[in-house]
Amino acid sequence: MKLALKSCLWMLLAFAGIPAIASADIVDNLQAHWALDGDATSASGNHDGTYVGEGTETYATGKFGQGIDLEADNDEYLSVTTAATDFGGAGGDLSFSAWFTTESFTHSWQTVVATGENDNWRFSRQANANNSALAGGGGDIRNAADISTGAAPADGFFHVAGVFEAGVGTTLYVNGVAFVDSTPVNPALTNTTSIFAIGNNPDRLERSWDGIIDDVAIWDAALSQDEVLSIWNGGEGASIASLTAVPEPSSLLVLGMFGLVAAGRRRKK
Repeated sequence: MKLALKSCLWMLLAFAGIPAIASADIVDNLQAHWALDGDATSASGNHDGTYVGEGTETYATGKFGQGIDLEADNDEYLSVTTAATDFGGAGGDLSFSAWFTTESFTHSWQTVVATGENDNWRFSRQANANNSALAGGGGDIRNAADISTGAAPADGFFHVAGVFEAGVGTTLYVNGVAFVDSTPVNPALTNTTSIFAIGNNPDRLERSWDGIIDDVAIWDAALSQDEVLSIWNGGEGASIASLTAVPEPSSLLVLGMFGLVAAGRRRKK
């Protein structure tokens, strides 16, 4: 009921001539979201993360608010023990999004987000190179965009989104640029019961990330390029919380009236 109400509100905004804040997929198909503003709780519930490492759970300035600041030397990461299939993807569609900085590369295949190896999925550094890699369900994309410290944007934050589309293939987006498998393979993600890790690979726990990770989200749908670009937002970024926020009824009324007036003016021209 709640999701249906959100979809109706987006339709109302569109009818009134006001651009929707986000598409229905971003709103309705969101399975888990970690804002990482001082803790690892999930806005969607039942998917809270637990700090693992030899140091201290630390949060620093993120892309939006705060983000988890991980030290690879301390083998730090966040573990979400809910079965990864609760996020979708087993035999179907799945997408994820995250913002991160790269403080240093200390070992191969350092990982930003992952559910594991083989037919699970993971986004990481490509071996010992500066480039990035996305793998999962047979749809591997390697030697993609440079995510080293030297290629970091002005604010230091890269954006990554991965899209696994059943029957079609896999697409990796880094800072709004799409990379596709040169030989498209229908991704076949498994019914994994492994954990989901932010900052490491559950099947290779020596691959912890070194940097800040922020605003991680997972959908059980294949986001479109426009949807991914709405999150990238030209580099300024749009937080998942802002994209999925529903205006208060009073705000909707004002927006709707404004839209109807604007529509009337367009018709008179």
